[in-house]
Amino acid sequence: MNKWQKIAGIVSLTVIPLVGIFWQVVTYADIRAWKVTFAAHDCKDVLYAVMGGYAFLFWISYALAFCFFICLWRKGGKR
Repeated sequence: MNKWQKIAGIVSLTVIPLVGIFWQVVTYADIRAWKVTFAAHDCKDVLYAVMGGYAFLFWISYALAFCFFICLWRKGGKR
């Protein structure tokens, strides 16, 4: 890998989790506001499960991207 590719990969792998954490906070706040506005007591568990599912998928895809990046980083020097 070129030096600029390594720098771009590190920057993107740093920014992606920050965006994911921000998105989780915004989603949580939105669910709380929606629950208060519409008094959706019966939907609370379903909404939190959906939010947890999205968080799980996000972190799994991030872990896979991180592993692929490490593999490319190591392979780049062995041509």
